[in-house]
Amino acid sequence: GRKWRKAITTFMLSVPYRLLCSATPAPNDHMELGGSSEALGVMTSSQMLSMFFTNDGETTQQWRLKGHAKRRFWQWVSGWARAVRKPSDLGFSDEKFILPELKIERHVLPSPVNGGFFAEPARTLTAQRKERNRTVEKRCRKVAEIAPKDRPFLIWCHLNRESEELARMIEGAVNVRGSDPIDVKEERLTAFSTGEIRGLITKSRIAGFGLNFQHCSHMAYFPSYSHEAYYQAIRRCWRFGQERPVVCHIISTEAERMVVESMLHKERQSVELYDGIVAEMGRKSSANTGVDDCESMKTPLWMRS
Repeated sequence: GRKWRKAITTFMLSVPYRLLCSATPAPNDHMELGGSSEALGVMTSSQMLSMFFTNDGETTQQWRLKGHAKRRFWQWVSGWARAVRKPSDLGFSDEKFILPELKIERHVLPSPVNGGFFAEPARTLTAQRKERNRTVEKRCRKVAEIAPKDRPFLIWCHLNRESEELARMIEGAVNVRGSDPIDVKEERLTAFSTGEIRGLITKSRIAGFGLNFQHCSHMAYFPSYSHEAYYQAIRRCWRFGQERPVVCHIISTEAERMVVESMLHKERQSVELYDGIVAEMGRKSSANTGVDDCESMKTPLWMRS
């Protein structure tokens, strides 16, 4: 939160040499780069906002990158940041880095209509929770229909009711819940990774980080506003060692379309962030040296020892 960010920034002001590293730096919010810039002593967040962003009016949080300032913004970021997604970002070959295809399949189910012709979008968090709760059985039934019967599959959910319904509907699926003892969670997650369990039902906050499920290439996902949860859930299967195309089924209702659109919009913002930094990195290295940075880089002596 804001309190911790301020504390960290204040502490770092006293550090003479600073380095920030992250696997997903500000993946869906360009404004968060201001926090990194401020912590590194480049420019304060408020200065960055006034220089490159404009406010859309209703709240102080609705900042949008100015159209004419977009190129200049990425030039500024590339002056103090580096982004690497794949070897070619640094001038190397991607030959051994390329993963199998990732296929995203969306399934939009009809929502109950209350007096109108079309389902009203669930705009508030309260409305979204109601929509999610009243469509549990319908959404779980759809997952049960598309879950493969002859290969491993992974199902990501949010509610206990969802996980219970899915375990009841899908033969061979095992539910890993937050209330399970640690040794039970470990035993079941290990059994899934080794193929002893064919289907796993769990939540991203339980198994969404650090686990390797490359043997599985089919998953179902109930959307949320969290880009990080979505990104990490997919990467449990779509990672090095995966030999087959990965299929992710996103299951939602008509009234949840704002949630899905927000999640996918954040994904596009993440791609734009990396593309912007990497493009300016390439322009800088070509203009300054005439060759890629990787050709002139040498490992420092203290790292060799």
